Amino acid sequence: QIGEVPVSQDGLLAVVSNKPVETSVPLLDPDDVAGVAELIIRHFPKPRRDDA
Repeated sequence: QIGEVPVSQDGLLAVVSNKPVETSVPLLDPDDVAGVAELIIRHFPKPRRDDA
């Protein structure tokens, strides 16, 4: 079907959709920019630089 992309549940962090989706991971609205950003930052933190 147009607009659907088959994905594997392995490594799936969340689903961003404005339509109901049955999923075992967090479902975020596309307008929830802060929520999407928080998820990305939480799972991919910026490496700390050791200036020693």
